[in-house]
Amino acid sequence: MAAWQPAGPACEAILQPTYCRAMKKASIRPARNDDAETIAGMAVALSAEEGEPPPHFDGAICRRDGFGDKPCFTAWIAEVEGRVAGYALHHRSYDTDRVVRAEWLSDLYVESWARNQGLGRRIVRWVARQAAADG
Repeated sequence: MAAWQPAGPACEAILQPTYCRAMKKASIRPARNDDAETIAGMAVALSAEEGEPPPHFDGAICRRDGFGDKPCFTAWIAEVEGRVAGYALHHRSYDTDRVVRAEWLSDLYVESWARNQGLGRRIVRWVARQAAADG
């Protein structure tokens, strides 16, 4: 009888605790106006995961506050092979204790089917690089 083999891509340790080759097909892109309902849905799922009531944040509010001439936040969509797998939402801030401009990562969510493969870390690193580039 042949030894059991995992069904799916193999994972290996590379600097981070786990990195799966399957996540190489992941991409992170700027959220678009037409992502508003998806973002709002994931925000509801995030609140549920945290044991909190659903936020008042919906697609219309996302479009109003996140897109246009003066957006209040920046959002990024993570996709795995074209399927939305998560999002991050962040905005500029100011830290009076350290007297520095800052970036506040207010939401980070990865769908359950895409977890434990390093995608959350990739999103956080992406946001940090974008914030640093923006000054």
